[in-house]
Amino acid sequence: MILASLKYMVTKAFFSFGVLLMCIFSAPVMAQQSKQSTEEMNKEILRLVNKHRTDMGLKPLVNEPHIIKEAEQHSKNMASGKTSFGHDGFDGRTNRLTKAIKHAGASAENVAYGSRTAVAVVDMWLHSKGHRENIEGDYTLTGLGIAQDKNGTLYFTQIFIKN
Repeated sequence: MILASLKYMVTKAFFSFGVLLMCIFSAPVMAQQSKQSTEEMNKEILRLVNKHRTDMGLKPLVNEPHIIKEAEQHSKNMASGKTSFGHDGFDGRTNRLTKAIKHAGASAENVAYGSRTAVAVVDMWLHSKGHRENIEGDYTLTGLGIAQDKNGTLYFTQIFIKN
């Protein structure tokens, strides 16, 4: 009986250690996969927006690093609750972008949350008059930011700039 009990404890210890190792080594992989998925979604949103623009006879938008940074920060702020969902702080974002980007002019912004795919986000924006007008607007540069809140809800910000 003592031997059986000892065998059970050793088996349980090895099992617990194995679970611990799985958690330690899979967490970075899961985080990387999540980030990769967000990056892929970002690229797909830009591709879909540009496909719509070219179908309309408009020039495609070009990603711009300063705009991406502002869009990412706004999405993070919404996801964390630091900023409510919407366009709060838009003037500050555009002021910073106007200073950072030579010849920056008109600007606009689309936000969304809750969609799980790039197609769903772009479809929602295209079925909303104001969002569609921004996508079809006289802009040349863009940047997109996606952030996830603690419950897994995704927040999206796309900023448009005429240069």
